[in-house]
Amino acid sequence: MLRRDKLIPLARRFFSPGAVMDVGCGGGGFLRRLGEAGFVPYGVEISDALAKRASPAAAVFGGRVVLGNAVDGLDQFSDGTFAGAILISFLEHESHPLPLLAK
Repeated sequence: MLRRDKLIPLARRFFSPGAVMDVGCGGGGFLRRLGEAGFVPYGVEISDALAKRASPAAAVFGGRVVLGNAVDGLDQFSDGTFAGAILISFLEHESHPLPLLAK
């Protein structure tokens, strides 16, 4: 298993500087860590309450959070917007993972 404290070093290793998407961003805790690491954090969250809580964590670093399911949320951005995407404990809960991974 990959520990959460390894995610920022992996993001630095594999992502170019710039915008990073956290799919299923929850309350924004990891968005804050992405921003502090020099990335511009973006998120998609299906819970209205969690999206509202996460929004300030992204906004302070120039990013934003969109409310919606993963595929529809990603549709709000043009191709090539993100240097990378993170799905923390998310993909195993997605009922249709292939369309999401294609995005």
